[in-house]
Amino acid sequence: MELVALVDRLERVMPSDVRIESIAPSFDKSGMVHLTMAAVAKDSNGMVNMLDRLNRDPHFARAFPTTENHTPNGFQFGVGVEYRPSVARVIE
Repeated sequence: MELVALVDRLERVMPSDVRIESIAPSFDKSGMVHLTMAAVAKDSNGMVNMLDRLNRDPHFARAFPTTENHTPNGFQFGVGVEYRPSVARVIE
């Protein structure tokens, strides 16, 4: 997997009101990459928009929230998603 391609894809998919704070990848022998991400938005709509956009993009699959926390600084949440590097090479 090329890291630059993943970061470019995430940049295209992320809503403008969501900031990713961390990304932790884990690699599968089949070539799939599971991403665990921590993000923050103004409110829960940011999380919903992020999940919707990830699930609509063919490079990603099974986006699902893992945590959520309302704080004075915003809405913090976690997301797990599968990234398909092989799809990225075929489509682009």
